[in-house]
Amino acid sequence: MDKYQINGGIPLSGKIKIDSAKNAVLPILAASILTEEEVVIMNCPKIKDVLNMINILNHLGVKTEFYQDNLVIDSSGLNSYTLPLSLTGELRSSIFMLGSLLSRVRKARLSYPGGCDIGLRPLDIHINAITELGVSVGEV
Repeated sequence: MDKYQINGGIPLSGKIKIDSAKNAVLPILAASILTEEEVVIMNCPKIKDVLNMINILNHLGVKTEFYQDNLVIDSSGLNSYTLPLSLTGELRSSIFMLGSLLSRVRKARLSYPGGCDIGLRPLDIHINAITELGVSVGEV
């Protein structure tokens, strides 16, 4: 849609609630493990990709809880750096966890991300970036 056309000369008023955008929330979820302080994402959408990323956080020992539409994240209990295929295979954005884990615990182990096939979304940009930062990358 290119535009909205409103006819009638009547002033608009009112309120609408807009959820956070999935593509903004997913990197924020990954970044939430960079601090041991509580992180709150207001109006967090409860959609499949977001819930999958929350499952990844929970697998790592991060506590998450919804209070109404707000997601509260406590990563002070982070106790793992390994993401199994059962979690990464559901979500292309699981690759965002790579940089956060490397920054927080200095290592990461994850299976290849999955997700839908909506076009070319190569992972090499992430791998090249961490390699340029001096991270050793290997396949097991």
